[in-house]
Amino acid sequence: MTELVADRYLVLDGRWLDLVTGRSVGGQRKPGPMTDDGVRACAEAAAVWRDGTSRLIDCGPASSHSWFEVWNAPCVPGPPVYAVRHLSRPIVSAVVRVAESHGAKGPRVLTIRTCSGAGTVAVLSDIAVGLRTLGYVTLRVDHRLPREIRRRLRHRHLALIDTADSRNDGSTAAWIADLAGTSHRAHLVLSVTTSGLSDAGPTLAIEACDPNALVEAFVPGRWRPPVDLVRAAARHSEGWPGRFAQVLEAARPTPNAVHERAPVYGLARGPEARRDDDVPLPSSLVRFSRAQTFARRGRHAAATRWYRSALEAARRRRDAPASTAAFGALADRLRREGRLDQIARVASSLLARPASSTMRLELASLAARAFVAAGALAHAETWVALAETTAQLARQDLPDAALAARAELRLWQGRFDQGQR
Repeated sequence: MTELVADRYLVLDGRWLDLVTGRSVGGQRKPGPMTDDGVRACAEAAAVWRDGTSRLIDCGPASSHSWFEVWNAPCVPGPPVYAVRHLSRPIVSAVVRVAESHGAKGPRVLTIRTCSGAGTVAVLSDIAVGLRTLGYVTLRVDHRLPREIRRRLRHRHLALIDTADSRNDGSTAAWIADLAGTSHRAHLVLSVTTSGLSDAGPTLAIEACDPNALVEAFVPGRWRPPVDLVRAAARHSEGWPGRFAQVLEAARPTPNAVHERAPVYGLARGPEARRDDDVPLPSSLVRFSRAQTFARRGRHAAATRWYRSALEAARRRRDAPASTAAFGALADRLRREGRLDQIARVASSLLARPASSTMRLELASLAARAFVAAGALAHAETWVALAETTAQLARQDLPDAALAARAELRLWQGRFDQGQR
């Protein structure tokens, strides 16, 4: 028997399938109405548990006499290694508002711009929960559904998740044609892309979180790292939840890791307990944090050396976000010291090496802002032009740092009418 629970989960022969992600999940229905205590308990349990421990995805009333719980995997006993509480993202309410204002007949395309580490799957899951209150069924169009379910869904308001794969294989076009031939209901097409603005319709971007919010969302479990490590991971992630989890996973010791102890000569001592602050971090992040510590203490020469060291370590790891962060901090430090020629030399050496167009744009933009702040307008003009050329060749939009540098440059040059061009 095939059943659709809560307009999202397909139950087929006891197996639960999430239409939003196309993945198998663990679910169960419980008899009786859902009480307020049950709602609060579900909300408290909705955290992103790591290390294979289950996470509650969704819960709520399934009918007038039952309710349901859905987990991302079968329940795993025992306390979690650690958790990151659910983070509310502004794009969810924005999509719901678009759906509420969609009164026209037929499908409407809404582009969702994302990037690696943005937590796209979690955002789409939250969007599905919000749209469910408006009567929408959210589903991935590249997932093959039973004919009975597809025939039933054609008479509902749908929010179709359109990906690059579904655009290439024609799944989205097939669904839209099928819906148009069935009724004139208002549907949404959530076109997920990593590119910029789209001509297909309005564009909403998944924005990064406040790094402080990531720190507050972290819940220690069996692994209890020091707070400074969690803060460093949040800064390194630049507010992206997916990257935050990746940095934490890289720092967390694994059971299979083998650590050799250096030989001790002389007086023998008993084995020492491993401390949590011995957990390894990426070398670029460690050096960057050390540089910030020296800068706060007023030891500027040491801060400059460690910023250079962090930049070199990030370059060797081909870590673009860490490289741009280290270069931005180093450029600001060199500007304060009046060493403008060093800014140009470091930036030029980085751009001479293989790098993505996005990283080149960020580096050129940061250099331009540093020269504008130092009053070196001729240098700033050169680096702004470099950023503009790089963007044109890569067919990308100028980043905010480049736009700000160009506007400030035009202001100081008295070219007010060209501030936005």
